[in-house]
Amino acid sequence: MNDEKDIDLESLYEYAASNKMKLCDGMMARYISAILLNIDDHHLSEAGDWINKAIEMDKRNGMMWHLGQDYSLYAELFESIWIRKNKNYKKKYKDFSKSFLKKMGRSKYTQHS
Repeated sequence: MNDEKDIDLESLYEYAASNKMKLCDGMMARYISAILLNIDDHHLSEAGDWINKAIEMDKRNGMMWHLGQDYSLYAELFESIWIRKNKNYKKKYKDFSKSFLKKMGRSKYTQHS
């Protein structure tokens, strides 16, 4: 996305609610979830609600390709949540790796990082 934050979410919600093509329900919910996921950290819970709606709708409508895309976005959502909660995970992993290698007697591998 291009970091645009001025999205009228209410009009998106109204548009999704007024949709008459049931086969598009899941896709619309997935796109709304993707928008919410990329806006900011405050909409992650709502993004999760929308992707769950998309999964439910695509299962009900037998839309297997769309269901696969839903699960892909679902994984992206959880990855995003995990990274945001563990902002220092790279440093923690590097520190853990160094200490583990030192304990294993491989300190020569930790000198260059």
